[in-house]
Amino acid sequence: MLSRRVGTVHLRGMFRCTQVTGDVPIEVLQMNELSYLEPDHIRMLRDTLRRFVAQEMPVEAARHWDEADIYPRDVMARLAELGVMALTTPEEYGGAGEDILATMVVIEELSRRSLAVSVP
Repeated sequence: MLSRRVGTVHLRGMFRCTQVTGDVPIEVLQMNELSYLEPDHIRMLRDTLRRFVAQEMPVEAARHWDEADIYPRDVMARLAELGVMALTTPEEYGGAGEDILATMVVIEELSRRSLAVSVP
C-alpha cells in the first residue's frame, strides 16, 4: 500500500499505522514504538543522548539536581562538547543551525532523567 498523505495516523487493532510523504510503503509500528518515522540524524541524536544520559547522569545525582534546583555545570559542559547546544541558533552566530526537531528531541531525552538539565 502506498501513501501520499502526511502525518495521518490510523489505529487498527493493536497496530498504529503512520503514513508519510511520497510514494512509500506505510510503516506498521507496534503500539509501544514511535508512531512516526524519524530522519536518520534524529534517530542517531536520540541514541547518542540516551547513551549520554545513562553514562553521565546517574539517577541519584539527577534527583538531587532536580530537588535542590541545581544547575550541573559539568554535565552542561559535556553536552556542549557533544554539540547539542544552540541547535536553534543560526550558524552565522555560532550555532548549529535551525533544527527545531533536534532541539525537541534533546529536551525530550534529557527530561527523561532531569528537568534541571533539560530546561535550565
